Amino acid sequence: MGHQTEGTIKYIEKALISSAFFYFWSMRKLLFIFLIAINGVCFGQIVLSAPDTIQTCLGDTTEICVTANTNDTLTYYWRSEEGQTWWSTWINDSITVNSNGVSCNSRYFTDTNRVWISAQNDSTISDSILVVIIVNYLSTPSFGPWMPEGCSPFLVNFIGNVSSNNCSLHWDFNGDGIVDAIDYPINVSESAYQNYTYLQADTYDLGLVLVNEFGCSTSIYIENYAEIYPSPTADYTTSYVSSGPFFSSTTLEFTSTSVGVDSLLIWDFGDGQTSNDSNPTHTFNGSGPFNVTLQVVNVYGCSSFREKIITVSNGNVDEQIINGIEEVQTNLIEIYPNPTSGLITIKNNGNSSVSIYNTLGIKVGDFKLENNQLDLSYLGNGIYFLQITTVKETWFSTMQVIK
Repeated sequence: MGHQTEGTIKYIEKALISSAFFYFWSMRKLLFIFLIAINGVCFGQIVLSAPDTIQTCLGDTTEICVTANTNDTLTYYWRSEEGQTWWSTWINDSITVNSNGVSCNSRYFTDTNRVWISAQNDSTISDSILVVIIVNYLSTPSFGPWMPEGCSPFLVNFIGNVSSNNCSLHWDFNGDGIVDAIDYPINVSESAYQNYTYLQADTYDLGLVLVNEFGCSTSIYIENYAEIYPSPTADYTTSYVSSGPFFSSTTLEFTSTSVGVDSLLIWDFGDGQTSNDSNPTHTFNGSGPFNVTLQVVNVYGCSSFREKIITVSNGNVDEQIINGIEEVQTNLIEIYPNPTSGLITIKNNGNSSVSIYNTLGIKVGDFKLENNQLDLSYLGNGIYFLQITTVKETWFSTMQVIK
């Protein structure tokens, strides 16, 4: 009996010890979970968020913003790595985070950087985040022609190039701040072609903006880029003066009604005779028809033509305008480069012939175009006039030769 009681007591003791140990172990786990919960609720965790990568442009000040998930007072630490060299000091930016939990810092970067940002509250709970700053270098644009000048209306053929791929060129041909044309995308191995006609005589500025694929831009602004001169307008009237016996000859008076002429008038009466008088009188043998052309040139070397067919019958004068050949530019025909040092290209001209005149109205060249190119290297420096004749039309254009 005594042995049974002693065994029972020992069994009960073991059971109690086992139960106590299990209770203590269970309470330890609960206490650990409770402490974690208290830490999360009472102290919280600081979690920072920011872009992994920020693209910026060389020359721009870059703003880096970090968002925290708390409204506590935080101390921020910023450290930047330029190349492989770390800053030896920390930048303290102690602030009270606003309701959005955002902290920002701005800096000018000259190269790709790794920026570390840490935040800490009064309870020394902290978090860190890494932001990579990629600095994009600016592309360099180039263009031509350089400093064009000519007579209004004057067509300039622009050629633009870039130094990196996927760029866009924004052209402001007359410097008024309005983009006239955009080329995109332009790569290093390509060229952008633009045509612009300056209609009025004036001095024009040029603006050109190059934007690369990251939005970085380079601007070029040239004052007094293009010098456009006024063009005269040639015209004349004809009046009957007298006739020879049986109308074998007729004398006519020609009066220039040209506008903007202050230099030179050249009359070609179509019978081999010419004159430089302002209002000449000329006698024609026979009734015609006679192709009478007036060419006028002003002090800028700008020229204009008026050609009429004159027919005389029994003292009656009939005149028919063939062509008001002012200097005309057309989208149907492209001529470049202008100015030129010699070789020019004339596109979309079909089968055409080209006559070249100097500022005195003297023909200095006659060509039949076969390969769209014309060599003017034999001409001296100066302004010349190209008469381009196709099957349907005749066009005149000013060309400047510079060597």
